[in-house]
This record gives sequence, structure tokens and C-alpha cells, in this order.
Amino acid sequence: MARKKEFDPDVALTKAMQFFWQNGFENTSVRDLISNTGVNFYGLYSSLGDKREIFLKSLDEYIKMYMSALNAQKVDYQDVDSAVVSAFDNIFAFLNGHGHIGCMVCNAAIEVAPTDAEVALKMQAHREQVEAYWRSLLVKVLEKEELVKPENIVHCAEFLCTQVYGLSMLLRAQSSQALISRHINMSAKLADRLLKGI
Repeated sequence: MARKKEFDPDVALTKAMQFFWQNGFENTSVRDLISNTGVNFYGLYSSLGDKREIFLKSLDEYIKMYMSALNAQKVDYQDVDSAVVSAFDNIFAFLNGHGHIGCMVCNAAIEVAPTDAEVALKMQAHREQVEAYWRSLLVKVLEKEELVKPENIVHCAEFLCTQVYGLSMLLRAQSSQALISRHINMSAKLADRLLKGI
């Protein structure tokens, strides 16, 4: 008769994700995961795998949580500037709500992706999701405005995705609120110019 699990694997994964998010892959040991999740080695390994497998699953969980938070937020679609600032504020609230630990995807892109092809693919997949979010947002805003070239929307979405990643780096570095606000406002102004082809 199979022994009943004495823990919830989903809860354990969420705790592991939070630890990886804050400390990174190299600075997290299996002992850290055991201590942080409250699950013994055999339970952790049988349910979630080894350290790398847990990290990959944690990345998937983070990306799902990030995109859910992004898509659940209301955005001001009055104009491009307002919409971009509103969306950035939503992303800032999500990231800042977890402390000065930035974005797990950005952290992994710097630390792990250069030597791990599977992690690099996950980074690319996340970027594509974020760019798709921005394209969708811009199309909604521009419904009431003059015709904008489709390639400008694509280029603007790529730019805004990069600026979002920059925002996470500012948070990770515990930058001042004034600098973060300037970053957001300048991103919005430049996005408007990109759309207009200026």
C-alpha cells in the first residue's frame, strides 16, 4: 500500500520558488530547500525531483504567477502614455510586493541561462509572453487613435519588455523611488515616440 504524502507538493514548490527567487540557483542548496519547504530529502526528490528539476519547475511556477498578475490588472487605456505607466505600475506592485528581489526570470537569465539551454529557452518563452501582452495592450489603446504601422507596435512591445526587465533590475538594486518613477515615465514617453515612428 502506497504511503500517503504528508505534505502538499504545490505548497512545497511555491516555497522552493520563493527561496530560489530570492537567493538564486547557486546560492540555494538541497539542505536549504529541505529546511525552507519542511519536506525531507526523499519526499522532496520523489515529488519534485533534484535541485535543478525543482528550479525548472519553480521557474514555470513563477512565470505563470507573473503573467497571471499582469493580465489580471486593470490598465488605463485612455492614451499610450497613461496605459504604459499604468501597466508599469502594476508590474512594479507585483515585484515590489515580494521585496527587493527583482524578477526571477531576470535573475535566472544572468545567473543560469548562459550555461543552461533549457533555462535559456524558458527565458525566451517568458519574453515572448510579455511582448505579446504589450502588443495586445497597445492595440487596444490605438483603436481610438490614428493608424500606426504594425511593425512599430512590434518594435514598441520589444522595447517595453526590455524596459520592464530594467525595472526589475532597479528594484533588485534597491534604487530610489525617484529613479524608478523616471524610468517608468521615460519608458512611456519613448514608447509613444516609437509608435509614431519619430
